[in-house]
Amino acid sequence: MKFIQTVRNSIYNPSFYQTLSERTVGKSIRYFLLLSLPLALVSAVPMVPGIFGFFSADAVDSLVQTYPQDLEISIKDGKVITNQPEPYYLRDTFDSGKDNLLVIDTETPFDGGQFAGYSTHVLLKQDYAVIADNEGERLVALSSVEDFTLTQAVLVGVAEQVYPYLGSVATVASVLLWFVLWIADAATLIYILFAALLVLLLTKVMKRGLSYKESYKTAVHAATLPIIVATLLDVFGVGMPFLTYSLLLVVVAYINLRATTQEVSQVPAAKVEPQEGAESAPVVAPVQSVTIGETVVGQ
Repeated sequence: MKFIQTVRNSIYNPSFYQTLSERTVGKSIRYFLLLSLPLALVSAVPMVPGIFGFFSADAVDSLVQTYPQDLEISIKDGKVITNQPEPYYLRDTFDSGKDNLLVIDTETPFDGGQFAGYSTHVLLKQDYAVIADNEGERLVALSSVEDFTLTQAVLVGVAEQVYPYLGSVATVASVLLWFVLWIADAATLIYILFAALLVLLLTKVMKRGLSYKESYKTAVHAATLPIIVATLLDVFGVGMPFLTYSLLLVVVAYINLRATTQEVSQVPAAKVEPQEGAESAPVVAPVQSVTIGETVVGQ
């Protein structure tokens, strides 16, 4: 397969690197995008079981069971009503870093330290909810929420409706993950814009004198081995440092360019053959004597 051969050539083939000047930048970029596609798949495959496990009937049932059978929460006219004494704590069993998933406290005034003191993801007050976000906490008014009542039985009914779609959702999520990882690998082309400067400097030291455009194409193909190694290491949970990635790219470029330079310098001088139709030096033939009668004539 031509693509597999290009991968091999990009890892090591000095003759291939010598012909990169004939290849367009677009062709080299298309090669790298195509290379990133299976590598992204390799990165995504180990995560797929976790995705299907998350979107499974067992996971949904486990989530439903975290809601107590005796708890009833109602929103009516924008106000919270519950059948349990307050403050009520719904404990966090998912090891998310907080003690509670939900705290209901509609009776005490809210102050700045109350939310942190409850160590919860959601705090329900009488007519608003306090929700944890990246900035700390956010208040959401309940006046625009339609009246409803939440019980475990309601959650069971919702779960039964979503069971048939869990497999499809997991499949779509897996494909989206593959696409996201592909985009992340393809973004390496931006980094290669800077790596090409290292290759350009390298060629100056080697007295190759490549242009930046040629250096970029060289860097794109020299990045083949680093991105493959980085992907395989990532599968085993080992990250490749940025400097190691860059160093490996430069080493691949150097080995291929050095071998190309040596091949060029070792080419023997061509034997010069006389061109057809060219004038050659006159050849002087030895003079022979011929006797005609008694007269001697030289030829």
